[in-house]
Amino acid sequence: MDAYLVRLLPLEARELFKSADAVRQLINNVEHESNRFLSLEEAWAGLHFLISGELPFSNNEAKKRGVSWSKTSLENVLMGGEPTAYQTTFGPACYLEPEIVSLMADKLSGISADDFRARFDADDLLDEKIPPMIWDEDESLVWLTEHFANLARFYQNAALTGDGLLIYII
Repeated sequence: MDAYLVRLLPLEARELFKSADAVRQLINNVEHESNRFLSLEEAWAGLHFLISGELPFSNNEAKKRGVSWSKTSLENVLMGGEPTAYQTTFGPACYLEPEIVSLMADKLSGISADDFRARFDADDLLDEKIPPMIWDEDESLVWLTEHFANLARFYQNAALTGDGLLIYII
């Protein structure tokens, strides 16, 4: 499974809650714009675990399980947001409002590359069964660190322009 993030203007965000087709159309409109579309490939689960210290399950799933969820938690970076009608194999695509995007951008900027690398432990990722379950100490760390830098930069750019984010995993 791969995770994708899409930067959306406030006007575009209104379309998200109309129908699954409206969401699909928004994705199709921006998936070739590198400044508005980010693929995290299979790195998303490892990123989530290293950023938040939590197993990857969504805000929507937390509500179903009766687990508390804070809008200020770093879990929101990849697992937060309000569910849309667009369903994927991992659940609904979710929308993060610009205010939360800005908050998460600030929090991500507080994690340096060195801090991020220090959180990496291949054995922990394997023990917790974090996909993709191939955690080579050197290659995986470089791969995740590159994706973390791209993710943090994507959030910063979205926050600077007041964009919301659509997050989906397929």
